[in-house]
Amino acid sequence: MSIEFAGFLFLLLGVILFAAAKTSGAYDSKAGYGISAFFIVYALLFEIAGYLDSDLMLVLIMPLPIGIGMTLFGFWLIIKGFFYSLKMEGTYIGCKYRGKPLFRRRKYYTLIFKYQANNRTIKSCSEDIHLLHNIETHYEPQQVYTIWVNPKNLQGFRVKRFSGAFGGFLAIAVFGIGLLSVIVPLLVKMLGTG
Repeated sequence: MSIEFAGFLFLLLGVILFAAAKTSGAYDSKAGYGISAFFIVYALLFEIAGYLDSDLMLVLIMPLPIGIGMTLFGFWLIIKGFFYSLKMEGTYIGCKYRGKPLFRRRKYYTLIFKYQANNRTIKSCSEDIHLLHNIETHYEPQQVYTIWVNPKNLQGFRVKRFSGAFGGFLAIAVFGIGLLSVIVPLLVKMLGTG
């Protein structure tokens, strides 16, 4: 089976999955769109590798769609921080167990704050997560701290406005390196045959 034919099969599968996600009527079909985009991106990368006739590039492009996904997620983490644009003062009440993320042994907690917004008192959990040790060393109950509130959803706030932004920058950097592994061979092939 040729690389181009594998690319065609991936494209076909991506289009079928996209149509299934579009017509499924599921409550949230974002995962279906994401999986179909994954196959479509792989199809395009297989076609580029076939055009370049490069087995090395075929090995290098395998992680590229994952890098694209990581980069989009990284941009989302950075952009999401801008949603929390109201700087306010809130009283720290306590913390609530949030759970363990997958493959981690650490337990994470959200902070509970009470604050005033639109002439009403709001008591809510933060949308960012913290380790219990960090909470115990940095936060005292009934003390006032700066929080960042989402003006479109006053119940949503963060203590650290750009929580996760470092991970976003790291994902973008990793993707940039992967992208160079595709662009450089493509440019060499185009300039070498021009």
